[in-house]
Amino acid sequence: MLTGSIGVSGTVALVEPLINTVVFYFHEKAWNLYKKNKTIKQTQPFQLHRCG
Repeated sequence: MLTGSIGVSGTVALVEPLINTVVFYFHEKAWNLYKKNKTIKQTQPFQLHRCG
């Protein structure tokens, strides 16, 4: 009803879940990398740099 075309509506109904699946996959990869890097930074001891 929104598009006025059964073909366009059907295409959107099929393509939208596929796009969401791909975006979700890459979002999860990025989020896991962020959490991994955050954990590594929290577990590394603080290092002092001396001048001179």
